[in-house]
Amino acid sequence: MRMRFALRVSLLGIIGLLVWVLGRLLSQQQADPEATSPTLSITVDTFLHVQQVRKKKLHHFCLEHPDLRTLQTAEVAQNLLSTMAANQKLQMLYCKPTSEGRDLWEELLKQIEERADITIQSPVVYDGPRDSPPNPLSAYNLSMLEKVFQSYTKVLLIRDPFERLVSSYLQDSAGEVTFDKFLEDGLTDGPGDGDGSWTPIVFLCHPCFIRYDYIVKYDFFNTEVLHLMKRMGLPESALAPLLVDNGSMWAYKWLNENLLQLVTKEHIEQIIEIYSWDFEAFPFKISSFWNIPSLSDA
Repeated sequence: MRMRFALRVSLLGIIGLLVWVLGRLLSQQQADPEATSPTLSITVDTFLHVQQVRKKKLHHFCLEHPDLRTLQTAEVAQNLLSTMAANQKLQMLYCKPTSEGRDLWEELLKQIEERADITIQSPVVYDGPRDSPPNPLSAYNLSMLEKVFQSYTKVLLIRDPFERLVSSYLQDSAGEVTFDKFLEDGLTDGPGDGDGSWTPIVFLCHPCFIRYDYIVKYDFFNTEVLHLMKRMGLPESALAPLLVDNGSMWAYKWLNENLLQLVTKEHIEQIIEIYSWDFEAFPFKISSFWNIPSLSDA
């Protein structure tokens, strides 16, 4: 009897905790469209509203920095073409920070490529090399570049700068050096070195020069990508099995937050300075990182 009573108490406690968590998430969603949990569904109207909000913020940023609305040198233009990629099957150009989301975005595109039941009639016939699709735009000639920029959907994927660094560390440096050492090396070398993880998205994807149709935030990968792909003509029934499960996203979120617990106030301030352009151009919230215990004790 005592065991059954204890079990009932435990279950009630768990249910109460879930209700409290969902209540917090729903209240955040109502207060701020950008605060929607990755595990909660959003409507297409909410998705389009968030897109308008992000584009408006980016537009104001670009007006404040007119020099970013052009590509200053041929080298900058070549770097942009190397960063962007095309997916012929989806008629899509996309740009994302280097080494970002290889386990999410690229895997999703790979699975879509392999699905024979997912087809979209493309207005552009590509006859270039196909040895490593999706091809970087640097593989296209000028005539093909003009066609794809005019007809393809252009997608910009963005991620909070701190999470970009955590992702880069987990993919390339975890087990070799500590997170502290990884940050110290990156802060010493500067944004121009490495694989691009330390370079602001503003200078990697040039959103003031390229007019992107969609700005997708990694925080809400499942819900946003689902609406994005549906608007590009893919059926939801074919997409659902391809999206990453929420359990793995929460596991990554937990690991991400625990690594950030190790960041010092000095490093936080230096990182914010390096990515100041991205914090100004996109809906990233600096304030949340000042709640880290190591900072509040400093």
